[in-house]
Parts: sequence; C-alpha cells; structure tokens
Amino acid sequence: MIPRRRSLLCALAALAAPRLRAAGRGFSFAVLGDTPYGLAEEHALAALIDVVNADAELRFAVHVGDLKASDERCSDRLLERRFALLDRLALPWLFTPGDNDWTDCHAGGAGRFHPLERLSFLRRLAYPRPDRSRGPRPLALEHQAPPFVENARFELDGIVFATVHVIGSDNGWLPWRSIDINDRAAAPRADRVAEIQAREAATLAWIDAAFDHAHAIDARGAALFFHANPRLERSPEHPRRRRFNAFIDRLRARVRAFARPVLLAHGDLHWYFVDRPWRDLPLVTRVQVPGSPFVGWVKVEVDAADARLFRVARGALPQPAREPS
Repeated sequence: MIPRRRSLLCALAALAAPRLRAAGRGFSFAVLGDTPYGLAEEHALAALIDVVNADAELRFAVHVGDLKASDERCSDRLLERRFALLDRLALPWLFTPGDNDWTDCHAGGAGRFHPLERLSFLRRLAYPRPDRSRGPRPLALEHQAPPFVENARFELDGIVFATVHVIGSDNGWLPWRSIDINDRAAAPRADRVAEIQAREAATLAWIDAAFDHAHAIDARGAALFFHANPRLERSPEHPRRRRFNAFIDRLRARVRAFARPVLLAHGDLHWYFVDRPWRDLPLVTRVQVPGSPFVGWVKVEVDAADARLFRVARGALPQPAREPS
C-alpha cells in the first residue's frame, strides 16, 4: 500500500472511531406514568422533574399515559396544564395515551365528554409536530400515518424505541355508559367498536414496522412503551387479558423472531415491578412504572455488558426539605 493511501485510510478510520465507540456506550432513560392525579401530585411531579433534569446520564423520557385521574374533568384546560408541566423536562420526551386521557372521559366525574372528541383533541395537543418529540433538542421521529400519530419510533445507539397506543379499560372495550345507557358489552356502540378495530389494526402494523426496522438495521435491542397492563402472564382465556390477545400474539411472534433483548414498559396498575413475563422468551424484560398516589419514575440503563441489555431500577426522588436548625 502506498504511504499516501495508507495515511488517507488512517485519517478516515480516526474520523469513524468516535462514532463506533458512541454506538456501544451505555446511556439511560426515564419512564413514568399514571401521574399527576390532582393538584398535590402536580406539585410533586414538578419536584420530581427537577430530579430527572439533574440526572446527566438520561438521554430522553417517556410518559406512558394517564396524565389525570379518572374522576378529574377531561377539559382542554386541565390537559393543557398537564402537558405544560411535562414540558418542564429538559430532555426530549414522548407520550403515549392512557385510558384516563380520553376513553374514560365519558364518566360523570370526568365531565361526560364524548371519548372520540377527546381523542381528537388529545392528538392535536400532544403531537403538534409528529415528526419530532416534545422537549428541547427534540428527537427526530418516524410516526404512523394520521390519525395514529401517537405511534412513533426512533433509533438511538443501535436500539429501536417505539410507542404503541394500547390502553387500560380493557383496551377501550368498557362501555361508555355515562353518555349512552344502551352501550353494553353485549351490544356495543358502533363508533366505539370502529375505533377499537382501527386502533388495534394500526397497533399491530406498528409493531411489525418497529421490528422490521430493527431487523433492517441489525439492532442490538428494542423497547416498546404503552399504557395498559395487558396481563401478559395470564392465559388467553382470562377475562382481563382477552381484549389484548391480538396485541400479545403479534408481540410474542415478533419478539421470538427478533431473538434479541426487548424491553416492555407500561403503567396502568400503579405499582412498580420488574419481571420476565415469558419463560420461553428469556430476553424480554417488562417493567410497570409506579403511579398515583406514588409520584415516581424508573431509570432504565442500557448496558452492553448485560445479556439482557436493559437494567431497570427505581429513579431517585426529591429530598425532603430540612427543618431549619
């Protein structure tokens, strides 16, 4: 090899080396959900956001839904205030809807809103630019075609991250009795059924798109964020799992074919736990974030030295104010 060509190749290798090292380094991200419920939790969440903002290891955050309690009024003003609070995050952040945020808005305490109208408003409020995350220095996102702009995806350091719209209240199958006494499980409203079917079809397609992309880029892992606890550990016949069976079946099939570490992060039931939900798929880690009345978060570390890639722990909490001496 002539010296000039060797020096040119060395220079190109030197330029590429930092990029290669960056792709393998560890980083962390924050996940929270099912908060704030009420004014007191707004204050608690503001203090918690200060803690999250002070953690230099974090690259982004995800709120997995339920920005309000089921009996809080689903007004424009309340939802706008909750998003303004989360906009205090100094990180790029994403949001995937929960049932309290729209489908449960039919309830009397929530104001007897039409859930589909609230979903439309929520999409306009939460995703003004679907091609980018919220927060300063936003992440560039791939997103599903409208109206399903809440389903988003991005890649960071060789890992694919995706949000999918899967909610509590049996994935939206609970009747809207407060606005329609004739809406029953045995005879559901046509518009409610149409929404569920369209959203589920979009969800399954977005799972496929996320894992297709992960295969295409030879990703070292993947993470999915959604609101509902779909009772992964239950049998398909269990009444609280039945409405999630199509979601679970597609997820299991794609995880099995991917054969690399996968993180599933959700909220819904409000208590924190980490588990391996499927014995036959040992590279899957699942975390349920803490929720109201506990205002907390989880910190997920991406650790290339760990065979499961994702290490999950409780996030730090604000320190109580000291009494003056």
